[in-house]
Amino acid sequence: MRNVPAERSFAHGLDLRKFLTGRTIGQSRLQFSSGEIIWNQGDPGEELFFVEEGWVKVTAVSRNGKEALLTLTGEGQLIGTRCFIDGYRRIGTAKALGQSCLIRISKAVAIRLLRDEPDFAARLVTSMAHQAWMAEKVLVNQLTSSSKCRLASLLLRLSTESGRESKKSQPILVRVSHADLASMIGATRSHVSYFMNEFRRLGLIDYNPGSFLTVHKRLAKMLREA
Repeated sequence: MRNVPAERSFAHGLDLRKFLTGRTIGQSRLQFSSGEIIWNQGDPGEELFFVEEGWVKVTAVSRNGKEALLTLTGEGQLIGTRCFIDGYRRIGTAKALGQSCLIRISKAVAIRLLRDEPDFAARLVTSMAHQAWMAEKVLVNQLTSSSKCRLASLLLRLSTESGRESKKSQPILVRVSHADLASMIGATRSHVSYFMNEFRRLGLIDYNPGSFLTVHKRLAKMLREA
């Protein structure tokens, strides 16, 4: 029997699509271009979204203008699940990271699915628990790891969830700028550019301007030995 990393088993085991792809009242499929806003900070939170394709990042900006990454959500995951809180307003701004396709579900439809579909309820709870677990891992990594290690961890996560596990080298199927990477790991763009050039020089990644980034398995080995 082949062991599958927890992140992969969750992403592929939670088949929420069959519950959320029907063209019923209260559901719609939306296409977003890179950088397009899905919701703004402070908007009423009356819907949740299923990421069918692509990536979504949610960032919050403080009163003094500092920006913090709250979550990075990829294919097969839900965002906006706090819509179940009465009177909730979004604490961050959600943007598409590359071309993305999302299914929007109204709060009323989601509640009906929770009541009428036990399998959906079980998958939703497990998905939310998984996302909370990942958020904890990211927070611990943010507090205890160097910016270089945080960048390596992020690249590995993006490639694992974008590519096929059997490949030795996996492309990240979204064009991510150094500015985006810097925002995600809480570092400066110049630091990210320096580390990316170092990773490429060591043969841990491959990329060219305007093309997809390919992450090699050797990056994981480097991270374990760091």
